[in-house]
Amino acid sequence: MQALPKELFANAQPIINPDIGASNGVIQVVQNVMTLPANGDTAAAFIAAVPAATTYNRFLNQNPDLRTLLQTQPNINAQTGVPTGDSLTVIVPTEEAWAALDPKILSALGTPQQATTVTSILQYSIVRDLVIYRAAMNSGVTATTLLGTNPPLQLSQVKSSLTASDFTVTNGFVQFVNTLVLPPGIDLNALVQNQGGPVSNTLAITTGNVGGNQGSGVALAASIFLASILAFLLLI
Repeated sequence: MQALPKELFANAQPIINPDIGASNGVIQVVQNVMTLPANGDTAAAFIAAVPAATTYNRFLNQNPDLRTLLQTQPNINAQTGVPTGDSLTVIVPTEEAWAALDPKILSALGTPQQATTVTSILQYSIVRDLVIYRAAMNSGVTATTLLGTNPPLQLSQVKSSLTASDFTVTNGFVQFVNTLVLPPGIDLNALVQNQGGPVSNTLAITTGNVGGNQGSGVALAASIFLASILAFLLLI
């Protein structure tokens, strides 16, 4: 699958005339006849095939319980043919959303110490037992995520960040956003404030006030070292 276009979709078909109001709902005019999801893809399989969801998918792979949930195929009612069981709406931040973070924050999220934080972010991106169209994401409308009813997900916040929407999968919908939708109470900046960022695998001279006087101490040592080299060269 190619990079996601900034268009609106329903069942992977472009919507050419969206959000037409009617007395009993909303009408979306699509360009082509809608078909069932290709290859019977679940949300997990669909997301795994989208390059723009690489980072989200990587974090999802570290949460086997959530990945299993997104892989769950709904049961089909034998008489009506209507899917029953889990219906999901998955709000996936694209690579653009992750790239907007400070690299230190993204690095910290990849550490075992922040596994709980990442799990909360993923849980807040999944709405269970409800399929949410873009047209329903109005101001004041909320949804219950896997984090529970408190805090609810503000759908208008999601709508303003949509880059591609209403992708139908066998167990629900997938929506793509270009901003990380965070649960209230999670402060990503706090992940790196105490120590000035996660420990790097490479040695670097750090300047500034990092972790108290540690940064100034390293800077001072570097200055002494450079002064020693200069004095040696002058003596030659």
